[in-house]
Amino acid sequence: IAVSCWLFWMQTHYRAAISWSLLEIKMPRVVLKGPKAMEQFFQALHSMKNTPRSLGKIWWKGEITKWFSFEVARNNGTTRMFMRVPKSLVESVSGMLYGNYPEVELFEVADYIDELPAHYDHVAAQGMKFFGAEMISPGSSVYSIRSYKEFESKDGDEKGRINDSFGLVVEFMDSMADQDHFWMQYVVVPHGNEQAYKVLAKKEIEAIRPTYQNEKGRFRFPSDSEKDKIKMIEEKLEKRRFQVTMRYVHMAPQEGYNVNIPYRGGIAIFNHLQKQFHFF
Repeated sequence: IAVSCWLFWMQTHYRAAISWSLLEIKMPRVVLKGPKAMEQFFQALHSMKNTPRSLGKIWWKGEITKWFSFEVARNNGTTRMFMRVPKSLVESVSGMLYGNYPEVELFEVADYIDELPAHYDHVAAQGMKFFGAEMISPGSSVYSIRSYKEFESKDGDEKGRINDSFGLVVEFMDSMADQDHFWMQYVVVPHGNEQAYKVLAKKEIEAIRPTYQNEKGRFRFPSDSEKDKIKMIEEKLEKRRFQVTMRYVHMAPQEGYNVNIPYRGGIAIFNHLQKQFHFF
């Protein structure tokens, strides 16, 4: 117990010492590149992973893998996009985004969270009602959520083939009243233990493959569902992966508070990413 407490204490100090920058992302009305460019950005972002290897870094400095946060916020009738990055990595991460989307604009801004009281009691005292939720998937992490490829049509150029799934999020937020606050956050951590993940994926594939043999011992062709499962796992193994936390917060005046916004609408903006084997 003492060892665990020491490690927790040191990691807490390391986490608190990280200095952050909040970058607002301003996209032009017309973006010529499709989401393939964003996939390349995230693959490059994974290379910024810091992995504590020495005993000194782990036990004395309490070093942990740094994370990034991608956020969409609705405040005062305006919807904006942000990227929260450790200050030491701002130039590198900004360069990666410019490299894939040269037309994008990035500005370091004050944290929008500071516009509201820091404590729930103060929020309630101002006559505001607060609701927050974190999306959890009970399924195995070896399966992926729906990617941009599954929102594509077969015809057209790179941009024309895409059915913009993110438009649902923007339209949902823009439909809210000006006094409503809605914050959505994706916290991404580069996956640390690649070997453990590969072992987990291999076990999942082996658990599926024995079903190819029936009770009489004769071979049968795999079903479409089994093929899809194995293909999904193998495709994810080829990519660099992140551990992702998805959460949202809604605040609005208590008088006339619309419970459908957080309870139904908030969940709906994540549900379109679900798949048969990976759901929330």
